[in-house]
Formats: sequence, C-alpha cells, structure tokens
Amino acid sequence: MHAFVDRLGNAPLRSSRFTIEPGCGTGEDRHAVHEIWFVAKGQLDVCYDGEWYRVEAGQALFFEPWRPHFTRNAGDESAQIFSVWWA
Repeated sequence: MHAFVDRLGNAPLRSSRFTIEPGCGTGEDRHAVHEIWFVAKGQLDVCYDGEWYRVEAGQALFFEPWRPHFTRNAGDESAQIFSVWWA
C-alpha cells in the first residue's frame, strides 16, 4: 500500500492506493475503522460479510467496522483501488 496524502496531520481520515494483479487477491481483513474503496481500474470479486459482489472500475464499496472482507482480481488487467478509512 502507498499513502497518497501525507498532509492530513491529525485529521481522522487516512488513505492509500493499492494494486491487485490478475489472478491475485487479498487475505481476509477485519478492522475497527470504516473504509471505502474506489475502484479506479479493473474488475474485482469481493467477499463482504460472506456475500460475493462483482465490482468494476468507477464503482465503490463501503466496509463497516469488524466485517470480514477480501477480494480477488476477476479481470485480465491490474486492478487499482483507492482506499479511505476513518474511526
């Protein structure tokens, strides 16, 4: 992950961007913060709280705190995601 905004100071909002290559995915994640993913490029299959969703470039996802989620790249190109989270 790469932080793309370093000037937030003490603001409760944090952000990053990450890439998932074709055929790859993430491990299951659970955390104490709210999180939004903006899919900038590619196509993802996302499992959120036991349900699967297909998400494509131009769409966004919202994750509640402590809900399990993971994803895999469902396409032929790299998927690029921008993430924003807060407590």
